[in-house]
Amino acid sequence: MIYSLERSILFDTIYYMEIFFNKSKIQHNLIHTMDENIVFEIYNTINFTPKDRYRAFFDYSNFNYSFMIYLLFSHINDISTINEFIKILENKDYILESISNFFANKPFLDIEETFLLELDSKNTISSLLLILNSYEIVLKELTKDLKNLSNIISNKFIINKDKLKQTENLNEYEKIIHEYEFKVDEISYYGISLLNPYGMKKNRDVWIFGYLAKLEYNNQSTVLHLTYDNIMSTLSNQISMDIIQLLSQKNFLTANELAEKLNWSVPVLYKYLSDLRYKHAIIVHKEKRINFYSINPEFFRQAEKIISRKFKTFYM
Repeated sequence: MIYSLERSILFDTIYYMEIFFNKSKIQHNLIHTMDENIVFEIYNTINFTPKDRYRAFFDYSNFNYSFMIYLLFSHINDISTINEFIKILENKDYILESISNFFANKPFLDIEETFLLELDSKNTISSLLLILNSYEIVLKELTKDLKNLSNIISNKFIINKDKLKQTENLNEYEKIIHEYEFKVDEISYYGISLLNPYGMKKNRDVWIFGYLAKLEYNNQSTVLHLTYDNIMSTLSNQISMDIIQLLSQKNFLTANELAEKLNWSVPVLYKYLSDLRYKHAIIVHKEKRINFYSINPEFFRQAEKIISRKFKTFYM
């Protein structure tokens, strides 16, 4: 694996804006063993305020990641700088189709349908309408802010070079890769995030680790962070429940098999699979470079206990 400073800066530039628009949600879902002061330590030193018109790009909506992080990791094999990412954003037709699929699972989202979306904030709907109808105006300002923010993030990597030196030993990261049943020599590049110290984002060839990432925070069967809100958001999502129902009937299905049975496109399905895996409701098993999905029984055992405790508070 080759360390990619450029991809590290690129990820943290996008992730800074994701934190900005979702900080309260991130705080709410922090693993109880994490130190919040460390989680936001470097983020809090960056004085940069994104415009609210970008909110739909970075808002979590009903998932645990934003459209921009989804877009970034769809292309991170092929790009490494903010300018290359901006080139993707300049493809208006592609972005509008992608963001319509992200929010509504369809290639075109009209004004009336936008108002009917179940989003957390009216500001997100306003931002989405502006993006869909005045994309060039939003892109011009967003491009400028992304470049300025990238310069700030670059300086943070220089200032925090001592923190990054702690990551020179890749043993912990290699353990995480092996835990996901990848071979280390299959991974081309890795980066280190200063703004997401405990976390990890990945695709097949490029992985972004937090500088304090440890195996126990990324073990896919661990549900220490499970909350009542996480459980209910999973149970209330029909597509997520359809996936869970199928896997409860027949474990070890591929994304293609699930998509065929549910009549959904594979890219759309991956969004829900990623969310379920993030919550540790499902587990991925890899065989001959193919991912097979199964139920994580520990999630449902813990969910039963948490829901039972919660319901008791209503009548005790």
